[in-house]
Amino acid sequence: MLRLIEDDARTVLSAQSRHASALASAQAPAVARWIASASEAPTRADAWEEVARTLTQVRACLGLGATLLRTFADDPPDRLPRRIEALRNAGPGPVDRLTAARARLAAEPEAVWVAVNHYRQEVLGLAPLPEPP
Repeated sequence: MLRLIEDDARTVLSAQSRHASALASAQAPAVARWIASASEAPTRADAWEEVARTLTQVRACLGLGATLLRTFADDPPDRLPRRIEALRNAGPGPVDRLTAARARLAAEPEAVWVAVNHYRQEVLGLAPLPEPP
């Protein structure tokens, strides 16, 4: 059984490392190195759980950050006043949910992911961020 688990992990992490290496961003090499480093974790449940917790938090942090950038920074500057007005008209709920999500980032990253995707759909009209493959 251990061999099967190791083979599966090696296959998946190798594929993800290749995928990361092919990314167009300047961060691609660092992401690929991080995956390679994570793949060196000993084949023990506690080591893999630690990596999984870290990945969950990183994913939640990046999702929240990307959503905040979409809301306040990435659109052309002339759209920002309309976005702010739409947020005001929506009441405190959407912003309060993002604020609460940010506060839960370390302890409840899964809840952050749900809150971010809800906000993206409700306020920005964007598709939810994809779940990991």
